[in-house]
Amino acid sequence: MKRLILGVSVLFLAISCKDVDQCGSTPNSQYHITAIEVTPVTYSELPTLIGFKVTTTAVDTNNAVDANQFMLELNADTAINPTLVKNSPDNGYNFSFSFSFSLMSKAYACSPVAPYTEEKITQLNITSDNDFSADYPAGSNLNALFNVLYSESVVVPTHTNSNGDRTAYTLAEYVATTPNASQILQLKLIQAPETLKTHQFTIDYMHDDGQQFTVSTGVVTFE
Repeated sequence: MKRLILGVSVLFLAISCKDVDQCGSTPNSQYHITAIEVTPVTYSELPTLIGFKVTTTAVDTNNAVDANQFMLELNADTAINPTLVKNSPDNGYNFSFSFSFSLMSKAYACSPVAPYTEEKITQLNITSDNDFSADYPAGSNLNALFNVLYSESVVVPTHTNSNGDRTAYTLAEYVATTPNASQILQLKLIQAPETLKTHQFTIDYMHDDGQQFTVSTGVVTFE
């Protein structure tokens, strides 16, 4: 009986090693951001929890927008370098084995690597071409007036109060953490403009490698 157990163990080990060789490294899913676009959007309802994607509709520039339902959505164009390889956090392998008394068979699958980037955001500033309020004249940094509700590939940090309730980071707080870049970022306006109702927003965006993008919205008119 001991010899039988030892034989099965050796066979199991041999199959495991062989599987690793056959599986190899999974295709790399590391992407590089090549362009950024910003879209003014509105929403009708927010998810119960921060960090879930908000269903939005692009702003109709012919109509005035309710500031309480206004967001800026950043979308990134990306490119993947197919010559690189990277293993997933579990070393790229996920094996399952099935056994029977008559025959030992193996079934395995290589775990796909979720898309990711190692680029980090070092600057992401929002400004407007018009006075937003007495405290925020034209050209002022408006990061404190936007909350980060969703990131496509990064867990969105939140504040937790004594009751356990979670509240969103402002964009200013979020950028201060030097987060990984993301393919989608949703930013909710938390204060309506007080001075002028017509605004064109500009985003200045930079990565830790020095790559920089500047994009602007069309003209947005608030109610």
